[in-house]
Parts: sequence; structure tokens; C-alpha cells
Amino acid sequence: MQPSSVTQASSQSHSLEKYEHEHGQDARDTYKFKRECIEKSLYGVDIDPGAVEIAKLRLWLSLVVDEEDIRNIKPLPNLDYKIVCGNSLLGYPYTPRGLEKVEILKNQFINEARPTEINALRVQINNAIFSLFNNTKKSLGYKVNFDFKVNFSEVFHNKMKGFNVVIGNPPYGILNKRQNKEKSIVISKEELSFFKNGTYYAPALGGMLNIFRLFILRSIYILSEDGIFSEIFPLAYTGDRSVANLRKYILDNCATLAIEAFPERDNPKKRVFESVKMSVCILILRKTITNNQFFVRINRDRFVDEVAEKSYLNKNMITTIDKRYLTIPLTSEKETKLLTKVFSKTQRFYDIGKCNTGEIDMTFFKSCFTPDSRKAKLY
Repeated sequence: MQPSSVTQASSQSHSLEKYEHEHGQDARDTYKFKRECIEKSLYGVDIDPGAVEIAKLRLWLSLVVDEEDIRNIKPLPNLDYKIVCGNSLLGYPYTPRGLEKVEILKNQFINEARPTEINALRVQINNAIFSLFNNTKKSLGYKVNFDFKVNFSEVFHNKMKGFNVVIGNPPYGILNKRQNKEKSIVISKEELSFFKNGTYYAPALGGMLNIFRLFILRSIYILSEDGIFSEIFPLAYTGDRSVANLRKYILDNCATLAIEAFPERDNPKKRVFESVKMSVCILILRKTITNNQFFVRINRDRFVDEVAEKSYLNKNMITTIDKRYLTIPLTSEKETKLLTKVFSKTQRFYDIGKCNTGEIDMTFFKSCFTPDSRKAKLY
């Protein structure tokens, strides 16, 4: 996946049962149901044009496999303004006057089959969208004209005010890293200044800026009230000090539902992504404010283990365990309860002195360890 790319999706509460009720008994047709979902409920963004075309092809193939009679297969809806090539992290100042015209043209475009009319409508839509943007294309060096509230205005300018569901696998990497530049994500100075010095992405800042944190925040911003977020990214989210601001923002403004953790592993066959050794996690949350319980589950293979133990936490417990950085412990239920009990009755080192990072080397300090259960336990 290229830098600054992510897939966003919107679900508008379609279900096969609801579809049957609204369209009659003959609607028990997976092909028709899927086609309507693609046409009315799915949106995607990626900075890579190839990824956009592959997404469209996969949607068409998902339809074909559900229709045995080839004569019933219709062309895929025109998805040029549903699955879009663009930069998910950057928007444009725009005027809302004219959005209605864009939406009317897009409704005409999506099921138009005549090539001449398709091209004519595409020109009209592009011109109508471009006219909404203030002339800022050169100011930040933007390569692609894209803004969620313009390109997907039908999602934001109605009672929902955003997506019901946002899913994604954002890119990972430090922005403009000076060392190991081959592993860095390079962006313009203007873009970096926008991310670091503005208020929009302030909750994602801290230490060296990893791009996945920007995508998490951006994804939450475009959710509708009570919308659902589900994305996979580095497990550093749970404990890295540089992510403390983002953890605080999420704990204060969202209801975390679950964290599925996949620790780093040497065996490629046990990794979520075979070529990526890095530990990752799946965060699922709801855009609503509540101090609900959520679970953390550690998965030992590449798939979610439904029978693995869950450790339950809430905001108060996390604050008790680590009030400064809000670390989310990757521990068993028993260990989590013990941590909460210990930290609720103790004073922290940083309250009485200075703490530095360090490491206990189990080879160098081998003589200090013992399997004798009568000795003091180290957690």
C-alpha cells in the first residue's frame, strides 16, 4: 500500500431481510442484494490508482460468483465517484454551494450505460467538483483533488453526517525519517508542517510521527455519530509512549469495543501478513462517549482465536494502571486485576524520582533469576 492511502467504507444498514421486505419475495437474490449494496453503501479511497482499479474488479467478481445465469449479469455500476483515487489525509477548503448539482450528476452517472453519455457526465461532474474548491492546489503541493465532504457529499450532507462503518489497513512508517531513509515515508515539507503544526491532527502527535496514527484519527473524524471503526495497524498503539495523546483522545471521545493483538513472531505462516514481522492489532471502536468495558485478546496464530482468553478493561482501570501514558496492558484477566490492585495502592517512581528506560538481560543477569516459587515474583 502506498503512503497516505486507506480504504474507507460506509454501511447504510442494509441487510438481506430488510431488502426482501422492501423489494418483495423475488428479492431473495444475493446478486441483486450485493449489487444494490455496492451501488448505495460502499465507498473507498486509495492513493494508488492500481489499487482503485483492483477494488472495482473485485467488486464485479463478487457479483459474478453469485449469479449462475450469465444473461442476468449486468455491468457493474459506474464507480468512478464511489471508489476514488485520492489522499485520505488531506482535504481542501471548499464552498458547499453547488454540492446538490454534483450529487444529481453522480446519480445520473452511476448506472449510465452509453459511453458517450458516461464521458459527458464525467466531464460535468469533474468540472462541478473542481469549481467547489478554492484555488489551493499549489499551496500544499496536493497531487490529487480529493475531500471527503465534497467527493462523498451524499454521505456527509444528510442526517448521518458521516460513514456508518470505516475499515482500513493504513500504511505504517515514520514521516521523513532522517535515519534509515529507505524505511521512511517521504512527504513534502508543506504537508509535514500541516500535520505537525495544525490543530486537526494534534491528538495524533508525539515523538517521531508515524503515519498510521494520522489515519486512525482521520478515520474517526469521518465517522457518523455512533459509527463503527475497525482497522489493523502496529501493536505499538497499546503501549508506545508516542501514541499516548491518541490513546487519550480515543478513551475520552470513543467507546473501544475490542483490541485483537497479534504479537511479533518469527514464523511467517503465523503472521497476519507473511512479509511483515511487526506485531499488529485490530482496534474496534464506536464513535460515542462512554466508560464501557472492552476486551483485549492475544492471538497466537494469524487468525482471531474465538476461544482465546479475553482480558476486560475500562478507562478507569487504564488510568489506574498508567495515569500518565494510558498504556493498555496486554495481560491475562488475572494479571490485569492484579495490576489494577497493585497500582491503586502504590506510588509511582516518577512521582518521587527520575525514571529511565532500561532492559533486564536474561543472559547477563541469569544469576538473579530463579524458578523457586518461594522467592519474590517479578512482573
